[in-house]
Amino acid sequence: MMTDEELKQAIIQYAKKYYGRNKRAPSLREILKNFKDEKLNFTRFYKIFPKGVAEVWKPAGIPFSAERIKRTERATEAVKSKELKTAQGLRVPFSQVFYVDEDGNTHTLDEWSNNICSDARAHNP
Repeated sequence: MMTDEELKQAIIQYAKKYYGRNKRAPSLREILKNFKDEKLNFTRFYKIFPKGVAEVWKPAGIPFSAERIKRTERATEAVKSKELKTAQGLRVPFSQVFYVDEDGNTHTLDEWSNNICSDARAHNP
C-alpha cells in the first residue's frame, strides 16, 4: 500500500491524465473508485487533501471556478456543524437528511458523519 505522500502524488497525476483525456476534472467518487486498491476512502482522502478536490485540481493544472471552491467550503462547514443549508436557505439538521447506500439501506447524514469521525479517531489515536 502506498504512503499518504505517494498516494497524494498518484492522485494528482491521475487527475492530470483524466483531465487530458476527458476535458473535465474527475469527481471525488471517480478518484475513490480508481484508488480503491490503495484503501482510499473519504476519511483518508480528506486527511491527505483537507480542502477537498481543489487541492488535487490545482497542482494537476485543472481549471476550476471560485464558485466550486465556495461550494466545497460550505459542504466542509456543514459537516463540521452537522447541518445542511438548502437551496431555499433553510438549515436542516443532519439527523433529518437521509441517503440510501449501495446496498439499499437508508441512513441519516448524522450517522454518516459520526462514522467518518469515528474512523478518523480510530486511525489517528
